[in-house]
Amino acid sequence: LERKLEQYPDHDYSDNALYWMGEAYYDTQNYKKAVACFEKVVALYPDGNKVPDAMLKTSFSYCAMGQTNLANETMGQLVSHYPSTKAAGLAQKKPCRAALTEEQR
Repeated sequence: LERKLEQYPDHDYSDNALYWMGEAYYDTQNYKKAVACFEKVVALYPDGNKVPDAMLKTSFSYCAMGQTNLANETMGQLVSHYPSTKAAGLAQKKPCRAALTEEQR
């Protein structure tokens, strides 16, 4: 998939493919690689439909890694730039707190 994304970065579904690759890393708790994918979605496809979701999952990944400040900063940017999205609503309901246990997240 990574090779195809490099070959066809301007394909209509490239942002979605990159986002879902990040989701796969997130689901396997490989948060550093997840963040890399989600941040690429935001940087390479700023007008794409997955940007708010990528920002949300970036913040969740940072939170899972214990990087509370980065998590909440990313959530703040999401809410500020995309206030009417479902992702922003979720960010407001689920702030990152360092003391949360894994099952509370």
